[in-house]
Amino acid sequence: MGKTVGEKWPRETFEYGRARVTVERQTVRHALIFNRVLFMLPEASDAIERLFQTTFSRAAAQTVKMEGVDVTFPDSGAPAEKWLLAYDLFQRMDAGLFDAWLAALEAVDAPPNDNALLPSHRLNEEARKNAKSAGLLGNESSGANSKT
Repeated sequence: MGKTVGEKWPRETFEYGRARVTVERQTVRHALIFNRVLFMLPEASDAIERLFQTTFSRAAAQTVKMEGVDVTFPDSGAPAEKWLLAYDLFQRMDAGLFDAWLAALEAVDAPPNDNALLPSHRLNEEARKNAKSAGLLGNESSGANSKT
């Protein structure tokens, strides 16, 4: 059996100073955690603060491994007080580390270009033939090329 879409999605590891952090591509589960965390943070006073809160929430949801970082993320069901403490530490970290974390999140969440993740009608003719010969396409036609 082939890989699931989730297994094909990337992870991104970056190093900054003594920090080494790995983030993974956002899934529905990550989106749920992201929204829970964001909900626990105080209302942002402006768009810039909202960007930092959003990045913190994405980092909390999508980070799978951290070494050499002073902030730790509580479990997703932790009370708001623990999340506020983590957010306070996150705001105090080096700005370059923040930028590297944000860049890793953006890189890992970039749209996938793997043809196996595209619907068959979005493939070019050569990719469609290759997928069909590999048994990756079903037998049903979309009807796009049928003549009536």
